[in-house]
Amino acid sequence: MTTQLTRREFLRLASIAAGAATLAACAPAIQPTAAPAATTAPAAAGAAELKGTLRVSAQSWIIKKWPVEDVAKKFEAAHPGVTVEVSPAPSKGEGETYLVQWSQGRTNVDVALGGSKSDVAAYVGKDLLVEFGPGFFTGDFARDKFINAFLSDGVYAGNKQFAVPLLGEVMYTTVRKDWYKEAGLLDANGKPIPPKDWNEWKEYAKKLTVPDKRNGLDISWGTNFMWQQYITGLALTKGSPFEKEGSTAPDFSSPEAEALLQFWQDIVKDGYTPTGTFTDQNAGRNDFKAGLVASLVTAHSRWPEAAQVVGEDKVTAMPILSQGRTLAYSHLVYIPKVSPVSDLAKAFIKEQIFSGYGQQWSANNFGKLPTLARNYTGLTAPEYQDILKAAAGAIHEPGYRDQAQLNKALQVELEKCINGSQTPKETLANLRKTASKLDLSLV
Repeated sequence: MTTQLTRREFLRLASIAAGAATLAACAPAIQPTAAPAATTAPAAAGAAELKGTLRVSAQSWIIKKWPVEDVAKKFEAAHPGVTVEVSPAPSKGEGETYLVQWSQGRTNVDVALGGSKSDVAAYVGKDLLVEFGPGFFTGDFARDKFINAFLSDGVYAGNKQFAVPLLGEVMYTTVRKDWYKEAGLLDANGKPIPPKDWNEWKEYAKKLTVPDKRNGLDISWGTNFMWQQYITGLALTKGSPFEKEGSTAPDFSSPEAEALLQFWQDIVKDGYTPTGTFTDQNAGRNDFKAGLVASLVTAHSRWPEAAQVVGEDKVTAMPILSQGRTLAYSHLVYIPKVSPVSDLAKAFIKEQIFSGYGQQWSANNFGKLPTLARNYTGLTAPEYQDILKAAAGAIHEPGYRDQAQLNKALQVELEKCINGSQTPKETLANLRKTASKLDLSLV
């Protein structure tokens, strides 16, 4: 039996194929004009005598977008007594898998790559991770050598560092400059003009929408971004994701929260925004590459990734709103306490995770931000400076003990609201009810 593809599905599939060919055949969209300060981070003290087997686990997307296997070979070459085994993290139930193992005093991983602050909070809450104490942050790895917005993402209650940042992300907007120009949404310097509030964003989305051809706006509402989108929206309009000043409870009651949900519901109802990311986390970025949307609100790194397919002259990055704070977060690296080789793990992190080679490779190919300041040498795209400024004033994910349960409830309730099956008021009331039954203390 054959199935006829819709125009959107056809163009999305075509863009995926084109993107794969482009990444394989073309130079990176953002080329360094000078070599980084160091192609490999300085070796940890005493690292020359290191021996043993180091098991490195990485989320599957990280293996594609960060040269894990390459740096593993570099580490082995520098330390003939060391063997590094790289394996993908469990694709589903990763948190549960590690929680069970580590709580029982066993592990099949010594260094884990991937996970946000809220993901890692579950391990911190059960005291399962090695702390990166003052002895780790010395010399070339002193705290002031890092981009603080990303380093601080691994700090938890009690001001203890239980994770360090592999890569940095900022919630931002990827836009088609040519279509923004047609809509009169570029300034005199050819830069997109960020909307000042949700009402203006609705007008942008309307101007940029061409019926039966493209949507003006897409928002990543999949399970990998719904929580981030919600707290980013609150930070942009009220400066904080919390219920009130001095509280760490999530805000499910303010006028700003209701206005955010009303905006989301309206742009879907009016046909300016698709909801494909509910079922396919990659729908938004694939639609952007296929020319099916003019704007994409998600992590900033979708900008250079799209530029490699659409063309650097047609794609740029823009703040979500002209004012307010956005969200900065890190893809974190952490070590389970039950690992028998934690010193070896720390040496690998210093020498390879923080190397100029690895961090610039990922920046050049996929726009992921380096976390050590020295690794920005040669990254000259002007968007980087704007994004780093946004990161400096950004909020961070809170990291609740029952974050996983909160995320599940949030996904269900917000999808209902966005699709129009319940009002913003009803949605927020349901979320308040759910939150009252959860442990939302910070870890």
